[in-house]
Amino acid sequence: KTLITSNTAVDFKVQLNNAIITYVDGKNVYLQDADAGILIYLNSHTLTAGKSYTGVASGQAKVYNGLREITSIDWGTIIPEDVVVPAAQVVTVAELNADYDKYESMYVTVQNAIVTSALSSRNATISQDSEEYAVYDKNNGLSATALSTTNAIVKLYGFPGKFNTTLQLNVFNGVDVEETGYNLVVSPAGYATYFNSNEAFT
Repeated sequence: KTLITSNTAVDFKVQLNNAIITYVDGKNVYLQDADAGILIYLNSHTLTAGKSYTGVASGQAKVYNGLREITSIDWGTIIPEDVVVPAAQVVTVAELNADYDKYESMYVTVQNAIVTSALSSRNATISQDSEEYAVYDKNNGLSATALSTTNAIVKLYGFPGKFNTTLQLNVFNGVDVEETGYNLVVSPAGYATYFNSNEAFT
């Protein structure tokens, strides 16, 4: 992946070792092995999650708006095997900020993060231990989730990526957002308010 540096597509050939498709959503296909993950972006395909590839593959790849991605792939003689998709790797916001290259396009989960900027125009912000990270709604369908509530505490599943210079966690569907609590901010006067769709409290 470190050899993908051009904004125009270049040829590659790679030896895959148990590289597993972890997630498929439309044109977006995520492939990862024990060391790294990468986005395969294809206009049409029949790829499905839970397939493992070992052998030599070739194709083309490029950097698109800061994100490394495969734009065409030939699996050669590889016959994929059916496997269980590995669990999302638990990461902190600090780890995502400190080591983007390690986590780019890997299947990860961030737990106990606070929504510091509610979802607007497909963008939100989460924080954890005073560090912030952007969240991007890839399918424009997360407005009914906890990402729309400032101070909600969330567990997110997604794929770290980059848009130009902005690091972001790409989240695809509502099932990938779990509300686990609410960060109640008490004013200097000692009061706080909380409301949801059913009740309101002071």
